[in-house]
Amino acid sequence: MGFCGEWYDSEDGSTTLQLLVPKEMVQQVLQQSHSAVTAGHFREQKTLDRIRERFYWPGYRSDVKRYVKSYWEVIYTWEKLSVDIAGPPPVMDKGNCYILMVVDAFSKYAEAIPVPNQQAVTVTTALVQEILCRYGIPKAIHTDQGTQFESELFIRTCDQFGTEKTRTTPYHPSGNGQAERMNRTVWNMLAKTIKPNEKNWDVILPKVMMTYRATVHSSTGQTPYRMMFGRQCRKMSRGIRAQQFGGRKVMSRT
Repeated sequence: MGFCGEWYDSEDGSTTLQLLVPKEMVQQVLQQSHSAVTAGHFREQKTLDRIRERFYWPGYRSDVKRYVKSYWEVIYTWEKLSVDIAGPPPVMDKGNCYILMVVDAFSKYAEAIPVPNQQAVTVTTALVQEILCRYGIPKAIHTDQGTQFESELFIRTCDQFGTEKTRTTPYHPSGNGQAERMNRTVWNMLAKTIKPNEKNWDVILPKVMMTYRATVHSSTGQTPYRMMFGRQCRKMSRGIRAQQFGGRKVMSRT
């Protein structure tokens, strides 16, 4: 089977046959041409030059611009946070019925904070006390257009801490996808953990989040915990001692 392609005239006068990239492979080509270990993570123009040497697809310029921009926006840990409100599930014994979800765009490290309501003062206080005072101040906090995030209190607090407040637009309401995906992940994990009609999800939530942080993330190839702290999370299974198995040590063969 042959390849479809386009002829490209380079600046030095030579002509190169470019492979025509199918739509389903565009992301793979972008990743290999920019973000792979041997790609160099160059800026837009050098990435364009590299791609043009071998590949072509309609709209490749705008795709490269968008891909490189998104990469450099989240290049450092804890520089950009995605924040969202999840819920409501059943009201808990402690009165909590929402989760304030905070996701670091680079490491995928996440915090899930149970809150009793989604009022601006509740959300802002939880963000300051549980996130900013604990982990430090990010360069940017990205939210949807929820009233609690668009409130004067929330915006003023971001200004006071010196962090930029960004938001989704009416034309791109799914622009806070990281936090929204994290919401679904957490609810799915909770649904597999708690029994029907139980109202203690807010008690179980920290253990669920520990499991998430200690699990390899598909987009980074590392656990969020390691990306955030530079070491692996010590999980409960590692604390099981040989004495619990009658003192016998077993060597597995793989």
